[in-house]
Amino acid sequence: MKPALFPYLITALSSAEFTPPATLAESLHSRLAVHRQTVRHALLETLRASYPAIERAVGSEYFRAVAAEFIACSPPRTPVLQEYGSEFPEFLQKFPPLQAWPWLADLAQLDWTRQIVTHAADATALTPQTLAALPEAGLLQARLRLHPALRWLISPYPIDQLWLRQDEEHHGPELQWQPVSLQVWRPDAQVMQRRLQPGEAQLRQGLRAGARLIDALQSARQAAPEFDPDTALAALFTERLIVGVDTFTQRNKQ
Repeated sequence: MKPALFPYLITALSSAEFTPPATLAESLHSRLAVHRQTVRHALLETLRASYPAIERAVGSEYFRAVAAEFIACSPPRTPVLQEYGSEFPEFLQKFPPLQAWPWLADLAQLDWTRQIVTHAADATALTPQTLAALPEAGLLQARLRLHPALRWLISPYPIDQLWLRQDEEHHGPELQWQPVSLQVWRPDAQVMQRRLQPGEAQLRQGLRAGARLIDALQSARQAAPEFDPDTALAALFTERLIVGVDTFTQRNKQ
């Protein structure tokens, strides 16, 4: 299939209101009618796989109805179904019938973040011994490279507890409605998530942006006076999030 034809054909297959131009052969018109339901089903199953917590939160029947609305107004832009659905959280945020559930969009964003982490590239984490060999001054001037399967997000809602509440086997304590910073990562095959302590999100943001370790630590402390650099650095290694280190000497040689 020529790439230029893809947007046209996917719109034809995903929209029940699509009317093919008169120049299309009758056989193509018939084929579109036959395959339209198949394409819709594939898109629905893709959304179900990407947003399991949302389906459990609203129920399967309602999820199908909402997904149908989304599919109708947001057809795929590429043939890769794995990439489909990134705009679903924003759609939920603006969907009038769900305005009474303002946390649902952030819960969907957590679902999508887990999807991204699942398919992110693999990388080998450095051991603490690797950095222990560096002098302290050199380490502080170094730039630490974070694992590609690491993401974090901030929400005014306890989306981690809400995500667990969608698990039928989980019966946790009463929800504490407070903002959270959440880390999602995949050290091995399993996606994991945990709440970040004050300043940890700023530390990761600085390192991902290419800041020196000393600058990232200072930014984290400015954002959260209670930030504990020793504990935060230990977590980066125990969670296997550091995959490379660029020292000042290495950069000068390049």
